[in-house]
Amino acid sequence: MSKNNKTVDRMQAVWNKLGGEEGVDKLLRGELAIVARARVFETWITINLGTFIRVEQILHGLNINGFSILGCVEDIFYKNSFTLADRVCDTELVNISVQELGFEAAASYNNICKRAWKIGLDLCPAEVGPQLRLQYSHRPNGGCVDVAMKPIINSGGSKCIFRVESNAGGSRCLSVSSGDPNMKWNLHRRFVFVRRKSKE
Repeated sequence: MSKNNKTVDRMQAVWNKLGGEEGVDKLLRGELAIVARARVFETWITINLGTFIRVEQILHGLNINGFSILGCVEDIFYKNSFTLADRVCDTELVNISVQELGFEAAASYNNICKRAWKIGLDLCPAEVGPQLRLQYSHRPNGGCVDVAMKPIINSGGSKCIFRVESNAGGSRCLSVSSGDPNMKWNLHRRFVFVRRKSKE
């Protein structure tokens, strides 16, 4: 099929989709709106928040389950901005790459979070980091996800977000990544967000 024939076929398909001449006239008069269908991302995993009362309990849980705690994780556990839910609640997480969010090139953390919000995803509570590490213990080796959250500033003044990682050697850890809003991430970088609950 020639390029010209393909273009004609596409125009005919649009014509038919709009309902022929009447539909096209309505579109041109502004009486017919075309709304793009938003892509719906499935829930990747549902975890429980609020199962711990104190940070010490989280650290104990990570240690007895053989998870490594790397970087400044323990430091930010004790910052005021790291809080625990006051009751047990289910939290649906969506695992999504920068590319799946619609970017065509590396994007800043700030823009990644803004784009996710537009499609119904919210930042994670900080507690998601350690809870995800504990409740999703069988992540394949070599995989990692960053927890999209409001960055916590560590004692050195750096903005940090949690990272759940399983390296090729089989070590499973909770570490941190940069939460700098201008930090750019490549298209294959994966983040977890909370699925926004609909208002009843």
